[in-house]
Order: sequence, then C-alpha cells, then structure tokens
Amino acid sequence: LSASNMVIAHPKDEITFKENFGSISKSASRKRFDEFEKAVSSMKSGLFLGSSFEGDEAAIYFTAMETIDWTFMIVWPAKMFLDEERSMNHMFAWISVGGYFVMLVIILVITFRVSRPLKTLAVAAEKLGHGDFETEIPEVKGKDEISQLAVAFNDMRTSLKEFVEKQKGLDRIERELEFASSIQMGILPKDESEEKCNDDRHSLAPFLQPAKEVGGDFYDFFKLDDDHLAIVVGDVSGK
Repeated sequence: LSASNMVIAHPKDEITFKENFGSISKSASRKRFDEFEKAVSSMKSGLFLGSSFEGDEAAIYFTAMETIDWTFMIVWPAKMFLDEERSMNHMFAWISVGGYFVMLVIILVITFRVSRPLKTLAVAAEKLGHGDFETEIPEVKGKDEISQLAVAFNDMRTSLKEFVEKQKGLDRIERELEFASSIQMGILPKDESEEKCNDDRHSLAPFLQPAKEVGGDFYDFFKLDDDHLAIVVGDVSGK
C-alpha cells in the first residue's frame, strides 16, 4: 500500500493502482480492516490474523516502510499458515525432546567421568587418613581439575610418607637420647649418703640441668679420708 493506501502490488492486475485500502475494505469485514490499520500504526511490524481483500481468513505479515510511508504485506490463507505453524511447533517439539535427550546423555557422561574418579580419590583419601600410605592414587588422564586433584593427592601421599619416615627416625633418636640421658643421670651421685659423705661439717646439694637432652657435663664427690672431701666438676666446652 502507498502512503495514500493505494494498492501498488497485488496478484490481480485489476486491483493494482486501481483500488485503495478503503474501497476494498467495503467488500470485507470493516471491523477487521480497522483492527489491521490500528495494528500497522501501533506495531509498525508484525503478524496479524485477519481477512484478505476477498474476505477470506488470512494471516498477514506487515511492516511499515517509514521513509516513504508505504506498508508492505505478505498474505497467506489462514488455514495454510496455521497448518504450517502447527507443523513447525511439532518440529520444534521433537527438536526440543531430542535436544533434552542429548543434553541428558552429555550430563550423564560428564557426571560419570567426574564422579567416578572423585569416588576413587575419596576412597584413597580415607585410606590415607587411616595411615595407609602405600595405597595407590588413581591416575586420571587429562588436564582438567580432576587430573590436577589426582596429582595433588599423589604429591600429598609422597610428602606424608616422607614425613612419617622422618618422624619415625626422630622418635628413634629421641628414645636413644632419653636412654642416654637416663644413663648420664644414673651415674651421677644424688646425695651425700649415696657416696657415704655424710658429715656435720658440710652439706652438699648436687644438681645438673643439661641444655639439651644429654649434656657433656660431669660431677662427682667422695671422701679421701675422714677429714678430706674431693669434688670433681667437668664441663665440655661449647655451651
């Protein structure tokens, strides 16, 4: 339609450039043409279910060509349009169902690929927590977060194993030092009566506190005779 609603293009030549929108609308439902005019003026572009110039039910796609104030329309028989619409809806429905199915399969595959190594790592972590440092950490191929987690678990197991071995060595050394300390303290006299040095003329209070578990110091005391007391003190340099 031109700016004056003149029919510019139509399959029937007797209408082209001879009829306008108003004159043709008299032969069809005036109400529908009024609705169509309102739709064109308000929407500028869209789809309208109305009537053809012949008065048949029709689906009309329209767009306003604002630069020249023309209106471009494509008209289908309503039944054909609705049948095609239903066909498209069915096709989209099948596509949607197929898409959901494909997505479900993909989700299950991803879930299986992620959950299976995670469950295996969880079992290995539980064994590590109970002190089984010989348990095998599953190898997860790839460069994703799961494979990185598996590598981190393996490194953790190695570090824990080394730490425990070192701790065992430290415990052994500590026990040996405690044993050496008990030997050292055992050979030192504790009081005068132990060395039969009791005498009213003196009072001895022996004491030794090593800087570490075992010291290099030594003391002793004993009577040379009834009137002479010998006291020996040795100190290893370095402290």
